[in-house]
Amino acid sequence: SCERWWVTLFSMWSNTSTALGFSWLPVGECTRGEHHSQSSLDALVGFGLVGAASAGICITLNAQKLVHNRNYDPVTGRQSIHFTRIPLWWAAVIANGLSELVNLAALGFAPATLVAPLGCLSVVFNAFTAVFWLREPFFKRDLLGLALISAGVSCIVMGQVGSPAPPITVPYLREVVASSSFYLYLASLAAFLALLVLWAQPRFARRFAWVYLAESAVFGSATTAAARAFASLCGPPLTGDWANATSREGWPFFWGSLLLLLLTAVGSLLTQNQAMVRFSNSEVVPLYFCFFSVGGVYGAALAYDELCWPGVLLLLPGLALCIGGVFCISYRREARVARLRAAAGAREEVRPLARSCISATHSASSLSIGSVPSVVSSLSLPPGAAAAATGGNNGGSGTGAALLADSAPDEGGASSRA
Repeated sequence: SCERWWVTLFSMWSNTSTALGFSWLPVGECTRGEHHSQSSLDALVGFGLVGAASAGICITLNAQKLVHNRNYDPVTGRQSIHFTRIPLWWAAVIANGLSELVNLAALGFAPATLVAPLGCLSVVFNAFTAVFWLREPFFKRDLLGLALISAGVSCIVMGQVGSPAPPITVPYLREVVASSSFYLYLASLAAFLALLVLWAQPRFARRFAWVYLAESAVFGSATTAAARAFASLCGPPLTGDWANATSREGWPFFWGSLLLLLLTAVGSLLTQNQAMVRFSNSEVVPLYFCFFSVGGVYGAALAYDELCWPGVLLLLPGLALCIGGVFCISYRREARVARLRAAAGAREEVRPLARSCISATHSASSLSIGSVPSVVSSLSLPPGAAAAATGGNNGGSGTGAALLADSAPDEGGASSRA
């Protein structure tokens, strides 16, 4: 079966990594709770849900960026009205929320270490949308980016499907809340967010997109951790039990994780839009994916102990490959497209100019003396040359007269000199 195949492949990878002597790396076995090899079918279902959510997120992010572009006033350099008053923005946000619900369902089937890095699939969908829908060019570096993302996704899936993963249940969540690593995770998020807001934002936020996107990733990391708990506790069609919503032991975790999920999602959305208002999509997308993926994996590792040996040996290289592929496709893409279109426009302007010059040359034999000033003007000579060609204000004296005499037709109508 598919599950046995994945478990066998993962066991081979585990034995190979141990034989190669990688066990000295500072990642231990998963020890908290009752760890077991997760169902490979559940992990593959989670993978499919991530793909569907990535397509939806691609569309909604482009719709939000469209709103910001239309709302920009080039005279004042500011928004015409606040973007929350535009109906299309709300439609995009609602659609984005539905896509995130699909991502939430994926977290009920697969660990965050698998779901968070696979957000790079939205960049792949965006690349194809730009080429086939928006008619943007396909660059060579896009092909390189797609190859890197494909290799990265393969590494992540092979490293995480069938790897040991904790069952996110109410007893396990009680162990999580009582662990020191959970409080270390919360303290690190609070310290990093305070550093960004109090120190980095006043100094760098107007020049660099990474400030607001790093703040968004801090909220996003907490959102991912809360979503992992909430989705795992929900009943069918997910893997949990709806009784967790009302049971004496389960309801604090069920409703507490939902409340944390909503609050941090709003914070992530607001800071993300601050970056989208000020910077281009080609800067926002790769940086956001980089920070969000790292934050999601970091939260899963500290909060839920999901970063286990030896799956980390494929997860981390796969994450690095995905980040590299996202940067190849998205970073400064708008500038590359603008340069290509400007070059194409310049070529189109040269062609009619060449045709007009050829037409002027062929019609020179039929020109009269009185029409020379208009021809000189159409050829855009310098002012001094134009004045000399028309004889200045004297109508035909001096150098202008000589030029006219030289351009007069020969006997027989030949006008080769003109």
